[in-house]
Amino acid sequence: MKNLFGLFSLIFLTYHSVAQVPQAFSFQSIVLDSNGEPISDQLIGVKVDILDNSLTGDIVYSETHQSTTNMSGIYSINIGQGTAIQGTFAQIPWSNGNKYISLSQDVSGGSNYIFAGASQLLSVPYALVAGSAKVKPIIYVRGLIGNTDNVLDNEDPDARANFRTTYQWIQGTPEDIFVSYNNLPPNTHLYMYSELGNVEVEDFDNFTAKDTIFDGIRFRSNRLVRTDPNVPIPAGNYDVEITYSSADELLATVIHPFTVIDGEPNNPNCLTPEDAGVYTLTSNNCTDIEDYFLDEITLEATGSGDLLRTKVLTIQETFIEFTHFDINGTCFYEVQGEYYYEDSEIRIEGFVDRVESTAEEFVITIDLQIEDLITETTQPYNCELRYDR
Repeated sequence: MKNLFGLFSLIFLTYHSVAQVPQAFSFQSIVLDSNGEPISDQLIGVKVDILDNSLTGDIVYSETHQSTTNMSGIYSINIGQGTAIQGTFAQIPWSNGNKYISLSQDVSGGSNYIFAGASQLLSVPYALVAGSAKVKPIIYVRGLIGNTDNVLDNEDPDARANFRTTYQWIQGTPEDIFVSYNNLPPNTHLYMYSELGNVEVEDFDNFTAKDTIFDGIRFRSNRLVRTDPNVPIPAGNYDVEITYSSADELLATVIHPFTVIDGEPNNPNCLTPEDAGVYTLTSNNCTDIEDYFLDEITLEATGSGDLLRTKVLTIQETFIEFTHFDINGTCFYEVQGEYYYEDSEIRIEGFVDRVESTAEEFVITIDLQIEDLITETTQPYNCELRYDR
C-alpha cells in the first residue's frame, strides 16, 4: 500500500495579487510511496487547515484541492483558491498570533484524507498583512550542531564527514538555489548522494565544491571525503563556509566546522562515566527568562556509550541530549536540543547553539525567539547557562 509523505521541511510560499492585497499563496509538496520513491503523474486529493497559535490550535480556515503530481512526485496548489469548507481566507487574522498549516492527502484523488504533517507558517502572515505583491525570495538554513560526523581521521582510509543542515523555503517564487562550499580542507572533495525528488540521479564525486537545489526542493545529501586516500589531510580545525544564492543575490550563509585528527582523541567535550552526576546552575545571563530554567541538571551514563541527558526548560518534552562515543580510541560526541514552551503570557522557541563541558562544568549557549503573547511582539534572544559540579 502506498504511503503519503508531505515534505514539510521544504515549504514553498509565493503570492498572487488580487487588487492591492494578496489573496493566495502557492504551496508545493512531494508525495512518496512506502519505498521513498515519488508518486508520479497521480491525481492527489488535498485538504489544508490553517491553525491558530499552535500545531493543536483551532482551525481558522480550511479548504480542499485536487492536484496532479509531476514526474518528481511534486504537486502545487494555491492556498486561498481551493474549495473553502470552513472560514474565509480573506478574514484569517494573520497579525493576531502565529499561524500553522496542517496538510492531509488522499493518493487516490478523493476525500479520504490521511494526515501528512504540519508546520508553522513563518513569513506568510506578514506579507499578507503588508499587502506586498512582489515578494523577495527568502530561505531558512541552519547548520545542525555538534555531531559524530564532523571528524575526519587520517588513519581511516575511507574518511568521510557529512554536512548536516536544515533547509526551508520561506517566501518568493521557488527557483534554483546555488550552493557553494568554501574553505574545504586540502585533499578533500564532495560526494553527492540521495537527491530527494529525483531518484534517477546517481551518486557521484563532485570536485567543483558547488551544488544546486533544483526548483528549490530537489537537493542532495553532501559528504566530505578524502580525495587521495594515501595522502593525509593536514590536522586541525576547519570552518567550511556554505553559501546559498539565487540567480540574483546571496540568501544565506552557514558555517560548518570540521576537525581533522591523526587517530588520537580530539575533543575535550567528551566525558566519562565518572563525570555523571548533579550539576548546579551557578550563573546565567538569561535574566528575562531565568525562571524557566532548572536550578540543577543530572547527567546520567547509560548503555555502551555515555548518554548524558538534562531537561532545561520546565516542560517535559524539552531536553538536551549529550551522547559520548569512544570509537577505536577516538572521542566523538553528539548534542541535540530544541526548545518550545508556551503559557498564557509567553512563547519560547529555539535551539541549543553550543555546549561546552568538562568534568567540573557544563556550559550551554541557546538561541531563542521569545514572543510576548500579550503585546504580540517577538524578539531574538541569545544567552548562556553555566552549571558546576
